[in-house]
Amino acid sequence: DLISTVKAEVLSAFRDKFPKSPADATVLVDSTTGLVRIYSGTKDVTPPKFADTASSIARQAVMAYLSQDPVRTVTSPKPKNIGSVGTLLANLFFWGYNLYFLLFSLVTSLYYLSFGWANIKSTGFFRLFLSAVLLVTPGVSIFIALKKRLFQFPAELLRYFFLLEAPVVIASLVPLFLLTQTTPFMTFLVLGFLSLPAIFYFYQSHVYLSPLWQKLLLFVEQFALMLTAYLLFLFSFFVPLILGGIARELFGRLVITSSIYPPQPPVPDIPSLFWGITILLIVSLLLLLPFLILLVLWRAFRSTYQSLRPPPTLMATYVAVILTLAIAFSYQPSQVKLLSSLAKISTVSTFAQKEALATSLVPHKDRLKQLIIDSQSYRYKYLFTKNDTSLQSGYQQVFDLGKIPSSLIQKVFLAVAYPFVYQGESSSSYQLAQNYQYLFGVPYYQTASMPTPVPAKNVLLSSRKVSHTPSPDGFAATITIDEEYDNQTFTQAEVIYEFTLPGDSVMTDLKLGPDLEFQGIIAPKGAAQRTYEQQLQVRRDPALLEVTGPRQYRLRVFPIPAKNDLATLKGRRQRIAYTYMVSATPDGFPLPHITHQTNVFASSATRYLGISQKDKFISAGSRSPSEELRAIPGDKIAIFYDVSASSPNGSSLSQLLSSDREFFSKNTVDLYKYNELVSDKVTLTPDNYKNQSSPVRFGQSGKISSLSTGDRYDLILIIPGYVDAYESLPFSPPTKIYLVYPDNIPPFSLKFTSQLLQTGGNVSNSVANALYQYAHSPTPPSVPPSLTPLTSPLAPLLNQQLFRAYLTSVPTEVSGDITQLDKLHQFAIAANIATPYSSFISLVNEQQLQQLKDQSQFYNRFQDQALRENIAPQPIPLEPPMRTFDITAPGGSMFGAPLKTQNFELGTPSLMADGGGSSFLPSLSLFVIANAVLLAIGLTIYLLKLLRKKT
Repeated sequence: DLISTVKAEVLSAFRDKFPKSPADATVLVDSTTGLVRIYSGTKDVTPPKFADTASSIARQAVMAYLSQDPVRTVTSPKPKNIGSVGTLLANLFFWGYNLYFLLFSLVTSLYYLSFGWANIKSTGFFRLFLSAVLLVTPGVSIFIALKKRLFQFPAELLRYFFLLEAPVVIASLVPLFLLTQTTPFMTFLVLGFLSLPAIFYFYQSHVYLSPLWQKLLLFVEQFALMLTAYLLFLFSFFVPLILGGIARELFGRLVITSSIYPPQPPVPDIPSLFWGITILLIVSLLLLLPFLILLVLWRAFRSTYQSLRPPPTLMATYVAVILTLAIAFSYQPSQVKLLSSLAKISTVSTFAQKEALATSLVPHKDRLKQLIIDSQSYRYKYLFTKNDTSLQSGYQQVFDLGKIPSSLIQKVFLAVAYPFVYQGESSSSYQLAQNYQYLFGVPYYQTASMPTPVPAKNVLLSSRKVSHTPSPDGFAATITIDEEYDNQTFTQAEVIYEFTLPGDSVMTDLKLGPDLEFQGIIAPKGAAQRTYEQQLQVRRDPALLEVTGPRQYRLRVFPIPAKNDLATLKGRRQRIAYTYMVSATPDGFPLPHITHQTNVFASSATRYLGISQKDKFISAGSRSPSEELRAIPGDKIAIFYDVSASSPNGSSLSQLLSSDREFFSKNTVDLYKYNELVSDKVTLTPDNYKNQSSPVRFGQSGKISSLSTGDRYDLILIIPGYVDAYESLPFSPPTKIYLVYPDNIPPFSLKFTSQLLQTGGNVSNSVANALYQYAHSPTPPSVPPSLTPLTSPLAPLLNQQLFRAYLTSVPTEVSGDITQLDKLHQFAIAANIATPYSSFISLVNEQQLQQLKDQSQFYNRFQDQALRENIAPQPIPLEPPMRTFDITAPGGSMFGAPLKTQNFELGTPSLMADGGGSSFLPSLSLFVIANAVLLAIGLTIYLLKLLRKKT
């Protein structure tokens, strides 16, 4: 019977694999050697690759025959027929589920693809892999069912669904939506869980596998067996606590004590005893389930091993590969030194100490960021920390175990559970995050891709006309900028420009109105500012032109009439024109360099007259001398360089400093680096100045007002960041101060500007230019300046020079001396120029002029105030709002806060737009729960079948 069974099995497999084989093919089995061959008559027709397969089939048949175990029968018996109604229901369930799941996968895929590949890729390989498994599962299931014609065999169809498809789906969904972050070992673990459904299915089904596939199955079974055994070993540490805790909680309350006096004997609580035993039995059965799974895995592994009979070297190789991968994936490199340096930076107090730590930390920015993320999100990746004492406390509370044995249990567990234990520091994660922001100037969670909000710009620059009149000698020119605006919204708007011009430029005129009919007048800066603000609030027409630094200016225009506003300017557009005089540069006559603008924008509809949109200079007939650095021998110079992390000054000192080595040999040049602290001075020499060209950037941006030095210098150059209120200057004459801004120059306060000009200093775009200005600065006059007649072609420039020269001769601080301020204001009126203390303002009626006159009588008439912009509202949308989708997940409405990735929220599009409508797809929460119920049903059926089988 055994030989006949072997021959029948081999011949059946041979005809299935080779349908066109000879009809008279027979199987011959050598009972001595076990060799199996196929003959047609007297000819051996055994295919070369079928010999090993035939021998394997023979071994499996023998084993099945001897054990009478039908589980591993090679050929599939004819599936049982469960009736037409059962067939209909099974097919309806299987195809309905998979067609719905397939539609769900397609819709979800299209939804996430709309975010772009960059956002999808940012979710990580682990989540992408699980998502891919989910998306292809319904398609693969439908393909297999059609290929194997399982719709004709409902029992086999349901077995495939419950034992393979449903477990794969739930094994992918659960980690995908519960593990927002993962470790390599956790990925390794999930792969092991995903292999369990396949192992159970092959073990329970009648599937023939070739020797090669049997070796692969053996490796997967061994991998799953070792992984499950390891997890159960860890689980066994908690089983006594679970059972003991439940028993102690339930049976500790079985006796009812009476509060009646005198005391009554205790009465047993019989119902509690019954329910306690019941609950304990149920929990015990649930705790037994993982061990039962391990037993099934062992039987599957043993069956495959006995069928294949692999050599011991192959099994040893399998074990070595699995252990190597597990160790590699669970390894956590120690970063104690890096984190301790980061923690230490907040404890040291001097610039030199902080700089030394920053030098070692800055190159590891990305690594530090990841370490902080790990320290703050370790609970999402790891189950325990290296300082965890939960197990120790549990054994002490449940079993009254002593400190030493319970501590030993805790230490042993943390050692063997290394892949699940976070080995880094977690207690100081907040301070580490603060130190990271201090070191790099940005929070650790901020990325370069985060968009910067762009303020609304609703006023179109309709036209810009530039006209100029050169002086007779050609070394200066009077330039007028005439602009017209067109509001694109239905709300009045204010236009604000901040711009710079060369240091010797001077504003001479301002006009406002559709025909430029409202002439600007010169008024005290504070009075003009407050008058403008008050008129802005009542929606009246003013324009204000202020000097906000040695070479900085601010122009404000209001109102720009709204669309369809026919009352404000009788339907006409607002215009503004301002005039300045400037000296020629090697490139020509400079045009304003706009550093900031509010509400206004240019487009292809903007008309440019006299210049093109890209012009920065107007061609000059003659050229001024080039700004080559003149030798400055014997001066003592200090350079203060802002090295804060948030400073936008990206230029290195090598770009800002002169490359002339003789400059450092002829002068004493000291370098001070500063952030919120100031370093010790470093004297630059021809040999070492290049070594200081790229200092490490770290710390918070310090204020210029906090700078100080014990030495006296002829010249101080400050290269600041932009995060400063520019309230006061800590240095005073005779030291000259120059501020160097390689890029845009920000506005200063009146006090800061006044102090800077009184030192004889200025602002510049380079150190070389600042040194040139210092070398050519005029000598302060000994007597008050006399006004240059306005009939002189260069009167504005000459009067500007006299004004600034006089400032340097005033021994007291001008910004706080009302007498000096009034004197300088009268000079500005007589010279018809704008100064840091006197502004141009255009008013349109007598009421405004009277208000300005009243403001000019106050004691604080020169005191400026912070800028308050009249930001226009957002424009009325020209398109309907974008359709939005409700995204929910297991972390969503049912389980707490929505679960989010870095760039978009994971979940299910409900296909319910703003306009309402019914939801087409249920939430993923319900989808996960439904799959969990299906898995529970399938697993219950599977275990019941296994329990009925013989060992």
